[in-house]
Amino acid sequence: MGSSKAGRARSQSKGIVASAIDAVTGLFSDDSPNAIDLLKKDHRNVESLFDQVKANGDGNNAPTFRKIKEELDVHAHIEEQIFYPHLLDKGDKELKKIVREGIEEHGQVKDLLAELADLSGDSPTFKAKLTVLMENVEHHVEEE
Repeated sequence: MGSSKAGRARSQSKGIVASAIDAVTGLFSDDSPNAIDLLKKDHRNVESLFDQVKANGDGNNAPTFRKIKEELDVHAHIEEQIFYPHLLDKGDKELKKIVREGIEEHGQVKDLLAELADLSGDSPTFKAKLTVLMENVEHHVEEE
């Protein structure tokens, strides 16, 4: 079996997350915080903010949205500027496919964030778009 086939088999048996971790290993110095842990913490922060929106139901969620937007803007920037380019360079075929899908999902989320930023927090359109945003982000996080 050639080395590329062996690499794919190893990568598939490890799973996508393990392959991503292998691809970014060494990207940061030993004394820096673990980048994967930081991204997971971001996910938990956003999930907590989503829970606040859900608990507020039909209330005005504009203040919580501003926090969500800030968290997602920073998170996306880190992924797009650091992880995605590295994974596209070092990842296997399957990982590259997932990264390209992630890039597209980021585009959709950014569009929704921009649309939401221009709406009143108590409008029905704001509430509907915020729900769609949360669903899209939850799907994205699940895949990551």
